[in-house]
Amino acid sequence: MGLCVRPSVLLAVLALLLSAFIVMGGLPPAGVSASGGETRVVGTYQNVNFPSGVEVGITIESDIEIKDVRVYYRAEGSRQWGYAYADFEPGARIVASQSVPVQESTYIAPGADVEYYFEVRNIEGKVVKTHPAVVEYLDDSFDWRRVNIGPLELVYHDIGDSQVEEAAQALREDLLRVKDLLQLDQVRPFKGVIYNSYSDANAAFPVTSQTTTDHGTFAGYAFPVQRVFVGQGLDRRIIVHESTHLILRDALGRRNPELPAWLNEGFATYMEPNVRVRSSSELYRRTPHLKAMGSLSGTPETIPLFYQKSVSVVAHLIEEYGAERFRSLLSEMARGNKVDVALVSVYGFDDHGLDSSWAGLPIPDPIVQVPTPASAGSESGREASGATSNTSESSAPGAAPPSTSGDSRQQEPQGQPPAVPQQENSVSQQRSPDERNEPSPFIFFDAWILAGVALLAVVAVSVKFIYNRLRQRPEDALDSWDSWQGDYRDDD
Repeated sequence: MGLCVRPSVLLAVLALLLSAFIVMGGLPPAGVSASGGETRVVGTYQNVNFPSGVEVGITIESDIEIKDVRVYYRAEGSRQWGYAYADFEPGARIVASQSVPVQESTYIAPGADVEYYFEVRNIEGKVVKTHPAVVEYLDDSFDWRRVNIGPLELVYHDIGDSQVEEAAQALREDLLRVKDLLQLDQVRPFKGVIYNSYSDANAAFPVTSQTTTDHGTFAGYAFPVQRVFVGQGLDRRIIVHESTHLILRDALGRRNPELPAWLNEGFATYMEPNVRVRSSSELYRRTPHLKAMGSLSGTPETIPLFYQKSVSVVAHLIEEYGAERFRSLLSEMARGNKVDVALVSVYGFDDHGLDSSWAGLPIPDPIVQVPTPASAGSESGREASGATSNTSESSAPGAAPPSTSGDSRQQEPQGQPPAVPQQENSVSQQRSPDERNEPSPFIFFDAWILAGVALLAVVAVSVKFIYNRLRQRPEDALDSWDSWQGDYRDDD
């Protein structure tokens, strides 16, 4: 026999349970997860103190003594959280506060979104955590304005609307050109913060070295993980350069491989409008080998040469071998391959061979061996140069080259790279003797020296032995023979 419960009775029971739940405390405060009801978060606050950091605070009421309050923070987009212990005076109601550092182990760029949350622990070990909150780290002493240009949110101050609109029209085409060359379906949104004076920008830039800071060597910095770049002035060249660093990160995927600086900076410079590409004949003897250009270093006098060679080499790869193979190079690196392995897979030469190809010299065989080249069957290694008409922690961040009044990049037409030998068979015939695969004659020279030393040692030992035997008396020889025979035993 079944039990029949009337709907009205069931509703009354549910209403009673709900009333009891509300009386006992109900749900924890919005935005808070708690393992006990003794600690209650009353509220939180945040305050940007540019350029020292972001001050965040929390107000807590508790029936049990609070042991510690931690604030966890990171630049939005970063995978790693930092934390610090907040300061507070013990009591039933406490206010804990802490300044999130922005200049210590991880530089947080102006305009970046800072994500943070609190973790409150009482003496019984019970924990209350707040949900993450976000604050934009930006100097509030300026009247910032914003405009969206494709995926770019440009943040600027004290620049006329007509000037911004004119720049925005050109920048839309520039960013589309970068996207098309990389063949990206979509670019994740990013932000660019533009300071209107050198002094303001220089105060916000990270300090790389005192010399470059004093000389104003760099005019912009990109922070791909934070999806932000910072630049000086409404300069189309700088904005495109830094934006390219961030778009390039999308092309490389989530693995975020570390690109050599010559490739990273060279591609960003190549995408600048009206960039001047110098020939290898101008740069070959004045610049280091690509192997030494894995990171950006030098003095204010030599850094411009670094950029000039970098863009010249990248232009050579794209215009001489085609944009498709350049994208394949990035794909190989996105899979985790080092640049030498990726170059051999796609082009058949390593960075030493690339240096030679760029300079119009015979291309040596690569030292790195790749079992299955990505571009097998493309013997000639050429695509039509017209393919470029379809116009990226670390990491690592990129810096725009110096912006000087004497820069002729935007006034001269784009140069043409030197020709490259067409066939691999002819390369080996053109090499000089010291570039061939034959062993060095010094190897044989070393072998002869070792053999001579060994022969002299044998002769010396033999002479000493004969001399001792000649000096030995007959009776001594017999004694020696008898002693040897005495030591020998015949078991038979």
